[in-house]
Amino acid sequence: MKTKILFLAANPIGTGHLALDEELRGIKEKLREAPTNNDIELVDVLAARPNDWLDALNAQRFRMVHFSGHGTRGGALQHVGRDGVAQPVSIQALKETLRILKGDICLVVLNACYSRQQAELIAEDIDCVIAMNESIYDKAAITFIKAFYRALFTGKSVQNAFEQGRAALMLNGLKDAHVPELLVRPGVDASTITLIAPPRRNKVFIACSGDDERFLEALHTHLESYKQRGIRIDYWDRTKLTPGGIRQQEMLQALTSARVAILLISASLFASQDFTRYQLSPLLQAAARNEIKIFCVLLSSYTLTGTNLEQFTPVNSRPLNQLDRGKREEIWDQLTRLVQDTLQANRED
Repeated sequence: MKTKILFLAANPIGTGHLALDEELRGIKEKLREAPTNNDIELVDVLAARPNDWLDALNAQRFRMVHFSGHGTRGGALQHVGRDGVAQPVSIQALKETLRILKGDICLVVLNACYSRQQAELIAEDIDCVIAMNESIYDKAAITFIKAFYRALFTGKSVQNAFEQGRAALMLNGLKDAHVPELLVRPGVDASTITLIAPPRRNKVFIACSGDDERFLEALHTHLESYKQRGIRIDYWDRTKLTPGGIRQQEMLQALTSARVAILLISASLFASQDFTRYQLSPLLQAAARNEIKIFCVLLSSYTLTGTNLEQFTPVNSRPLNQLDRGKREEIWDQLTRLVQDTLQANRED
């Protein structure tokens, strides 16, 4: 069953322009990049009217509800009323609606100025509510939301995703880091609440330059040989890219599902932008969190000093291109056993 998110947005006539389309686009981008995007459904209601809350919450069961728009200093949320002009929804009206129709909702996001008053009441019934304690600029609101959803869509907790959103504001030099607030229902721990389960890391990611094709083929042969023993090692490398697919997105999905990374080291690999720009940093971050184990295989004489990979002891001390076929086969067999042992230990955890 898919996790459903309801996104309502309202920018009534005369209330000042908000970049709600950019905000929604940013959320959809993070959803497309998510390794578990097939498990999430985003339902958007634009030019939201007050009754859209009743219509949407009666029609489907949502895990999360997000409202973006204007808020008043009195705590009301501005919706689109008759003839497109603003129609406020009071604090009590929204609280009562969510109390009656909350269903599976564990998280409400009110990306609107002065929405903290709404959040205080809503948090009496909903586990987690994120709101703004004063006015917030468009750029800051979108920066916070994109970082928040990026974390949420990769299985991070509500607490962690909220903290990442605030960190993004500080990293970008924005002065609104104090504006978003997370309110939690009494007795609830936001660090234990997730929108989706973290993706299971049970695959192998292989980084290899196109100039080293013969070495990649040899590795494929050894990995595939384990099928004859009834052992399947699910791996990904650049040969698995889908024609017409989004290259960076496919690489990211493969990285976030990998428990093992095999790096076929050569000067050509470090000349590849795919590796240096998109793969190396996520791999190092995942290794630092003990989420992935990195095996470096030296294909040719290339020093790892200054690459941030010197911390990982290579599988082989002499480069493969300096070894005869028999020695190379021994290295491939040793590597394959190391990979299988790592994956087996991961399954048993």
